[in-house]
Amino acid sequence: VDVLTGQPGADQVVAWMHMEHTSVLMQFLQASVHEIDAVVRQGLAIDYRCQSVEALAETDASFDAVLAMEVVEHVSDLTGFLDACARLVRPGGLCVVATINRTPKSFLLAKVGAEYLLRWLPPGTHDWRRFVRPSEVAAELRPSGFTVKEVVGVSFDPKSGGWRLSSNTAVNYILVAEKP
Repeated sequence: VDVLTGQPGADQVVAWMHMEHTSVLMQFLQASVHEIDAVVRQGLAIDYRCQSVEALAETDASFDAVLAMEVVEHVSDLTGFLDACARLVRPGGLCVVATINRTPKSFLLAKVGAEYLLRWLPPGTHDWRRFVRPSEVAAELRPSGFTVKEVVGVSFDPKSGGWRLSSNTAVNYILVAEKP
C-alpha cells in the first residue's frame, strides 16, 4: 500500500511493475482527480481509496510493503499513523518511510530554501517541528517488532538538477524496516 497525500509517484511505478497495488489518498486533492484519470487512461491497475491509513488498518487488509513517502511530516498523530502502517504490513514485509529529518540543516534547506527562496513548494507547506528524525521513526516501529534494515539519505545534486541516494541523512532520508 502506498500512503499518499494526493501527489503522484510510487503508486504508478509499482503498477507499471505489474504488482498488486493499493493507494490510500489521505487528502483527496484536485491533483488526485487528474492523477486517477491519467492512470485509468494508461490502463494501470491501482485500487485508490480515499481514507485514512488508520481506517484501513482497522480492516483485515495487509500488504507486503507499506510506503509512507513524504507524508509523516504532515500527520498530526505520528504514533497513531506509524502504528497503523505497521499493522498493515504482513509478516516478513517492509515499511518504507521517506521524510525530512529535523536538523538545523533541514530547517535551512527544506523549509527556508525550498519554500521561501527557491519556491519549490508553497510557503508554509512544512512545519519544521513536525520533521522526524530517523531514530524517532525507528522507535515508533520497534514496538511492532520491526527491525531497521537501512537508512539512506536523499540529496539534491545542483549540477544535474536531480536527486540521488547518499549517505547524508541530514535533510531527506528513506528508512526501510522489516517486520518479522
